[in-house]
Parts: sequence; C-alpha cells; structure tokens
Amino acid sequence: MIRREPTVIGLSPEDLAELEEELEEFKLQREIKAQQRNLQRSATVLAEADLLESEAPVRDDTTHESPLQKPLGQQAPHRPPSQSVNAGPHAPRSNPFFSQQ
Repeated sequence: MIRREPTVIGLSPEDLAELEEELEEFKLQREIKAQQRNLQRSATVLAEADLLESEAPVRDDTTHESPLQKPLGQQAPHRPPSQSVNAGPHAPRSNPFFSQQ
C-alpha cells in the first residue's frame, strides 16, 4: 500500500484566534440551547403538576367507588342457581341465519 505524505495546513495566528473564537461561540450557543430546553421541560412539568392538582379531587374516604356509582353495602341478594333469574324454562335456541336441512 502506498502512503502519501500528510497534508499540512498553514494557519496564521489570526486564523487560529478566529477558529478558537468560533469554537467558543459554538459551545456557548449549545449551552444556551440546552438551558432553554431544560427550562421548557421544567415549565411543562410544573404546568402539568399544577393541572393535575387542580383537577384531582381531594378525597377523605378510602373506600372503593363502584364504576356504576352503587354504594358498597347495597348488593343484590344471593340466590341459589335454581332460583336465579336465568334459570327459567328456555325456548330452544334458533338462529334465523342457520337452517338445518
């Protein structure tokens, strides 16, 4: 494998100073953007927390709430299966879309 000589760039002290200034400016801009993102995130988190606090009802009781809004103490009386609502005489099941031939 043939290797060539490395390319040498001749920079004047003014060029180096300018590059260093651009690098410093780039770093500062990147830091400012990161701080802005952090501020936006923290503002969003605080706004969401305030929203949750204002919407969440304060509950003193620790009982379970039924999705049907029924109190826990009022439940239907327990019946044996022979007396259940579904245990009556059944008509034969018929499917209007199915015919046996």
